[in-house]
Amino acid sequence: MTAFDGWPVLAVPAGASRIFELRTYEGYSEDAVRRKIKMFHDGEFPIFKRAKIEPGVFGEVIAGDRLPRLTYMITCNNMEERDKGWAAFVADTEWKRLIADPQYANTISKISNSFLVPVPYSQV
Repeated sequence: MTAFDGWPVLAVPAGASRIFELRTYEGYSEDAVRRKIKMFHDGEFPIFKRAKIEPGVFGEVIAGDRLPRLTYMITCNNMEERDKGWAAFVADTEWKRLIADPQYANTISKISNSFLVPVPYSQV
């Protein structure tokens, strides 16, 4: 993966109790994935923070199967906070503006989610 310019390093979350959500977005084309990455840079990063969803890492996958695609990981203390965070995210006025913008239409063909729990010796 190549890190997004707007989120170039892994953000190590605080707190002992947490879950990770690993999200993969497959795109219709390389152009579609570029436009989705632009959408993150044009306003999604601050929405995560306002929604109390902690971003961890964002990257464009450059090798492997199911290309073109991007993957990112967020963290929350538990599933309840995750659900509240996503509800706040989709209700955010800036998110509504972004998804209504025609330049971001038809970017994602499939979304896959995985939930992870760190082991006691995890560095993240």
